[in-house]
Amino acid sequence: MQLNYLPAQYYQAKISYVAYSVINHATGKLVQKRIKLNRIKSISERKKYARQLIKEINEKLASGWNPFIEQEAPKSFHKLFDAIDLFLNVKKKELRKDSMRSYYSYSSILKSFIKKKYNGSEMNVIDFDKNKALAYLNYIYIERDVSEKGFNNHRNFGKLLFNWLIEYQYCSKNPFAGIKQKKEKEKIRNIIYDENRKKIKNYLLKNNEIGFLNICMLAYYTFIRPKEILMLKKYMIDLENQIIKLPANITKSGKPRTITIPDELKKYLLKIDFNKINDNEYIFSDKFSPGKKRKDSRYIGKRWTRLREEIGLGKDLQFYSLKDTGIIDMLKSGISPEIVRDQAGHSSLEITNKYIKNYNLSANPEIKEKMNNF
Repeated sequence: MQLNYLPAQYYQAKISYVAYSVINHATGKLVQKRIKLNRIKSISERKKYARQLIKEINEKLASGWNPFIEQEAPKSFHKLFDAIDLFLNVKKKELRKDSMRSYYSYSSILKSFIKKKYNGSEMNVIDFDKNKALAYLNYIYIERDVSEKGFNNHRNFGKLLFNWLIEYQYCSKNPFAGIKQKKEKEKIRNIIYDENRKKIKNYLLKNNEIGFLNICMLAYYTFIRPKEILMLKKYMIDLENQIIKLPANITKSGKPRTITIPDELKKYLLKIDFNKINDNEYIFSDKFSPGKKRKDSRYIGKRWTRLREEIGLGKDLQFYSLKDTGIIDMLKSGISPEIVRDQAGHSSLEITNKYIKNYNLSANPEIKEKMNNF
């Protein structure tokens, strides 16, 4: 087993000094460090100072201190939990609430693991190495039984966190670097067929829930995400030209999007009295009516869950199933993948084509008609 250090000792010759050896991780070799003491003229004072210095150095060495690491990352002996809290406070000023909710969740799970596995609320940043990163991800994948995508999300968060810690001089290496992502399973897209969509529409109309009906139709026709729907304001919707203009500050990509409003959706959006909505109000606030309070995307999810129970839809049908169904129906109707890509805000045609791949939208006429008899 390779030693990480040799303890400090006092040497008295022509030059008096205290010397100790530490491993240089760049070379993997022990390197001697010397602290000269000849500047202290009195030999007795020199020895007294040397004893105190040796005690301090050996205590630091025993705790894992290494001057080479300290040179690269002077904050490496700060408490890991304190560093994570600082990271969250900095990011809180930079990111939206929805993103921060994920950051808080990932951080909480990581801290809980460290406390449980290593009794580590006092753990220093330097103590969290690659072995602990691997143990954490195995815990996430096996004990918490997350999907491959969940594993990758926790891995990516860990990598992001420690890249920030490197930038702020808490460490010099990222313990999550080099850990491979898991291959994600193909996403299963559950379709809300015509019969169930009619159920949704008729039930919401019967109960005069025009606001939530419009939200469901926005998901189906425009593929706008729940968070974006709840951030819609009057100036973004142009019913005369049948377009929605999403500004860059509310889209996931950070780029503005112009989305077409089909005739059927326009008919129901016109049931909202836009003349009574103030410019600073959200179109869908409390009870999915116009108001000043911006609702969280979970507000839609909770109403969808109740609606699903009220009309007897399966739990496999999520609110996002409306978007998936709309994209597939749009492709089946013969609208080009390029147009569907732009309406959905996909970053590439490859993403749109996955919907074609997963659903054989129509039979190939050449194969039907030209194959020889068996």
